[in-house]
Amino acid sequence: MTARVAKRNKKEEPQAAQQLNDARPPSRAAFLAGLTFFICVLIGLYWGGLRVAQWLTDQKHLPLSELILLGERQYVSDDEVRQVLLAIPESQNFFTLDVNQLQENLQSMPWVYSASVRKRWPDRLKVFLQEQRPSAFWNETDLLNIKGEVFNAPQDKIQAPLVYLYGPEHSSKEVLEVYQQLESLLALNGFSIDGLELTHRYAWNIQLKQGIELKLGREQRVDRVQRFIDIYPLLDAQKVAYVDLRYDTGVAVGWKPEREPDDQSNG
Repeated sequence: MTARVAKRNKKEEPQAAQQLNDARPPSRAAFLAGLTFFICVLIGLYWGGLRVAQWLTDQKHLPLSELILLGERQYVSDDEVRQVLLAIPESQNFFTLDVNQLQENLQSMPWVYSASVRKRWPDRLKVFLQEQRPSAFWNETDLLNIKGEVFNAPQDKIQAPLVYLYGPEHSSKEVLEVYQQLESLLALNGFSIDGLELTHRYAWNIQLKQGIELKLGREQRVDRVQRFIDIYPLLDAQKVAYVDLRYDTGVAVGWKPEREPDDQSNG
């Protein structure tokens, strides 16, 4: 019984030796060969990526050749937009163009309220502009948009008549809201506002296009305008300079100075 076991163990010795050889680590030469191959692969990937990056950033490849300009415009011309785009360095192409910077440059234009810039593969630049919509002159030197925000832009481009609004700093939205409220009331009765002022003492004054000034004071603006509308038929409108409505129960009327007749010589 023992002899048979020993004989079987002798047959298994070559197989055990083979398994032992397979478990040995690779030789130094094989390791160096694998390491060299791995390093070559890394170098190849780096060099290839570098070449691709150089190609993408080269202005000669993928240049911007088409501009799509969207948005209704009345005050911003194509030439003005083109001048902003011409300020882009010649080295810029589709990939290297800084869209955010270009958007800021467009929004810095006086009549531009907002700008949106998008790239479209492979060579298009899509620009959407929203212009300022002026609603009034503000303190004569600036303008107000329809949201009551102050902006500065060349006024010679404005063709539609605008009302003149005046007020302290940071009061533009309030003044515009009051103007819209009082203008609606006056327009129903045939009047129109030429100018509205909020003084530094927060009193309201209206200059009508009919040539009459209304002094409203600080409170009860709507009620006092309505009082003027009620008494207007009793006034000789051609002679009225102002109507002071700051009284609780009455008004004070200021008259325009009468013109003296020209002296006529009998020759």
